[in-house]
Amino acid sequence: MDQVALAESLARKYHAGQVDKSGHDYIGHPERVAKNLLSQAGLEKLSEDDRNAMTVAAWLHDVIEDCNVSRADLSSEGISDVALDIVDLMTKPEKVDGKTPDSYLANIAAHPLANRVKLADLADNLNEERLLKVEEPKQQDLRDKYAGYRKVLKSEGELGNWLNKRISGSPDQA
Repeated sequence: MDQVALAESLARKYHAGQVDKSGHDYIGHPERVAKNLLSQAGLEKLSEDDRNAMTVAAWLHDVIEDCNVSRADLSSEGISDVALDIVDLMTKPEKVDGKTPDSYLANIAAHPLANRVKLADLADNLNEERLLKVEEPKQQDLRDKYAGYRKVLKSEGELGNWLNKRISGSPDQA
């Protein structure tokens, strides 16, 4: 089984039974993050290995944080170190020793592959269609939180234009 198919399978296994903030099956989030990633501007400039590692990380980006699964568990399942490095960066600080909240986004932004995966995650988390399904005042709390994230992450030029379209729910979304 290739890495992306393995990652999807593991994400479906580990997130089984979980729901998101709007009460829908949680697996929809990593699935949309992976799709967002694959629609990003400039992706064709990266190697196939980098694209695959990012897609694997997109599927698994919340597994360590939300599913009582460790990096060692994922490694023993056959997930590559490159993808796991991205997942580690995306795991919130309170879940991984040695990271402070202040350095969380800066570390992601400094890693070009993790930055792209986090932008794909942000595009789903800030998508207006999705936010409208969340009760107020949580909607505004999420907008404020992720607007702060966006200020730190690298999303200039065509990648910024891509992000704006994804957030607004533009009809040209893949």
